[in-house]
Amino acid sequence: MQNLKDSTFSSLSFFSLALVIILIGISGCENPGSVGTGLTPPGAEVVIDTVNVNGIDSLHTNANSGGLTYFSAGQYNDPLFGNLSANGMLEPSMPSARDTLHKDDKMMMRIILNGNQVYGDTAASQDFDIYEIGEYWSATNRKVKDDIKIDSNAKVGSFTVGQQDSIDVELSQTWYDKYYNYATDTTLAASEADSVFQHNVYGLALVAQNSNKIIPLDASSTRFVITSQDSDTVSVRMAKWAYSLDRSNESYPQHSIPLLSTFESVFDVNLGLSKIDYDPSTVSKTELILYQNNDAMDQSLQSGPSTVQRPPEKNVQLHIISDSLAIPENIDTPNPFTEGQYNAADGAYHMDITSLTQQILLDKFPEGQKFYITFSNNGVITSSLVYSDSTQSKAPKIVITHLKNTNK
Repeated sequence: MQNLKDSTFSSLSFFSLALVIILIGISGCENPGSVGTGLTPPGAEVVIDTVNVNGIDSLHTNANSGGLTYFSAGQYNDPLFGNLSANGMLEPSMPSARDTLHKDDKMMMRIILNGNQVYGDTAASQDFDIYEIGEYWSATNRKVKDDIKIDSNAKVGSFTVGQQDSIDVELSQTWYDKYYNYATDTTLAASEADSVFQHNVYGLALVAQNSNKIIPLDASSTRFVITSQDSDTVSVRMAKWAYSLDRSNESYPQHSIPLLSTFESVFDVNLGLSKIDYDPSTVSKTELILYQNNDAMDQSLQSGPSTVQRPPEKNVQLHIISDSLAIPENIDTPNPFTEGQYNAADGAYHMDITSLTQQILLDKFPEGQKFYITFSNNGVITSSLVYSDSTQSKAPKIVITHLKNTNK
């Protein structure tokens, strides 16, 4: 059996390609019927069929949280998606060989935020304390739900985030002294200094002190800055970063299930495409549509200030994975089978699965393969609520546009 991702659908005739072009031209018709001479073969009719998706289950997993584009920190009590508490984790690298440090220098953490992706009250102040982490951790295999030991006796600093996009936080001299001792240790080779430092000094945790919002920190821009009395500045990038998340007290309405960027809830979907029966050369477009429960999402925030928001998630991803492979490791990648976008006009996520439908009609769905639907796991915490019950008017569905020969 051909791999679904690699298939080029070579079995489809040239007529199929021509048909796709023709149907694009007539797809704007509200009531498709027999089409005029010169557009399709005599007696052909453009038909739009709807197939309900009856099998959507919520799969609870534990996604990677280290080394992503962002890492989150803060607290927010969402009346729908639960009480969320995120601890950010980061550690500086060693300075470059050309940089000179002094014993009496000052070290700051320069935090760059993504204000558009704040979860909670964007106008409120969020307070943080910075503590040393009390155990070794690796960003490579760090998971969202993994606990981390925090040394509450080793406070390194504190700061408050309002509506600014960046902030400089001065760190304690005790912390800088530890860093300075490793950075200036002449017995360490440059190639091993970072590793030795990380295995002896475990980095810093950003711990929220109130519950107004969760902020996503930009990993490519957040860094450490060391300044001397003569105004020399040394900029040090992070060696590693991650975050941990605790969620409790969720309250979801009936007939809806959450879709979470943290992969705490992803969709295990039975599309039912193996049950349809069309000539694959007649199929011009197939679309999977998932409706967001905007009524429940909007109503749950009405009691709060107008400045409260959930970060919008515009893209949704479809993965096809062998059921023998580990989940979520094999869907926690930037390489889905296909992606879709949120359409505000009808409040739904739309995914083009035309090629997938044609492949299944040609070769049938291969055994041992499963469909998973996720958001992108980039370190920003986003949440959606999707209608899942096939009895609802906004049930998940597949819309198939194809050509029917009415002469038969």
